[in-house]
Amino acid sequence: MKNTLLINQYVRKFLLEDKKVSSKVFDRVFPLDALQGTSLPFIVITRQSTSFDSSKDGYYEEIVPVQVTIVGKSYNEAVELANDVRGALEHIDYNTKYDDNHREDDDDIIITDSKLTGCYESLYNSAYIQQLDFEFEIQ
Repeated sequence: MKNTLLINQYVRKFLLEDKKVSSKVFDRVFPLDALQGTSLPFIVITRQSTSFDSSKDGYYEEIVPVQVTIVGKSYNEAVELANDVRGALEHIDYNTKYDDNHREDDDDIIITDSKLTGCYESLYNSAYIQQLDFEFEIQ
C-alpha cells in the first residue's frame, strides 16, 4: 500500500532538510493551518486530492496535488521564500527504502517526479502570501 495520504509529512521533511528554506522558517512548516500569532515567515502544506493513472494491468501511479502556502512580512520575503520552496520541491526523486529512518514495516513511497503546476499571490491582514501548487507522481 502506498502512503500517499501522508504526502504532507514528506513535503515537510523535504522543506526542513533544505538549508535555504529552513534558515528562514526554522521549523514553522505546518500541515493545513498555522496557529494564530505564528511568527512570520511560515509555510502551510495542504494535500488537495489524489488521482490514479491506470492501464489494463491496473493502477501504476498516483498523482497527488499539494498546495504550499508561504506567508511573509514583506512581498520580497514571501517571493524569495517561494523561490526557495520551489527549488526544494521541484523534480523530486525519492524512495523511502533509501531513507536513513526507513523501517522494514513502513509502507514504501516512491516519488518519481514533482512539478510546479500553478502559483498565485495575495495580501491578507498585512501578510504577503505566495501559493504554489505542486503535483507529485507516486508509484
